[in-house]
Amino acid sequence: TVHYFSKTEGIKYGLLDFYHDNDETSDAIAACISNIIEENGLSINCMSSYVADNASVNFGKHRSVYQKLKQLNDRMIQVGCKCHVIHNCVKNGMKALSFDTERLILKVYSKFSSSTKKTESLSSFSDFVEIEYKKLLRHVPTRWLFLLPAIEQVLQCWPALKAYFISEGEEEADKALSRCITYLEKWYDFKICVFKQMS
Repeated sequence: TVHYFSKTEGIKYGLLDFYHDNDETSDAIAACISNIIEENGLSINCMSSYVADNASVNFGKHRSVYQKLKQLNDRMIQVGCKCHVIHNCVKNGMKALSFDTERLILKVYSKFSSSTKKTESLSSFSDFVEIEYKKLLRHVPTRWLFLLPAIEQVLQCWPALKAYFISEGEEEADKALSRCITYLEKWYDFKICVFKQMS
């Protein structure tokens, strides 16, 4: 994609090409970008920046895509993914919480994903508390965009999850999950309060 300024239309965005390539090396990506730029009648010398996610293949110190492109245009600057930077800031900020949210989501998913009996029991608790049963989402740590939907799904299922955990009793309850229940209950109450104020 390109992001550029037009004298007549202002800031513009465009899609030059969309391709699939199994060779995800920095050499292959840089060569492909360079070819696409030339095929569209543009010059790599006019490219002001390379914007991509913060993976080492894109912005590593020695053999990254950015380093390859910079050999063709030494005025080019690197711009990391703003969303990824914000995510990393939030992730570090969350260390101040009394529990690890990401770990909680992983543990809750793990508890139900490996047992049909537990899943059926959670579905029954959803009926009991009169909410729609929803399958919990799997969070994959390397795919950071999955975390928010997984958190939202746990919050939507929270009344049923809370009832399930309480029914287990203290002896069967996972200690890490038990510590998180109080904090998650506060988050759930806060979310419901905000929702009511907005509607």
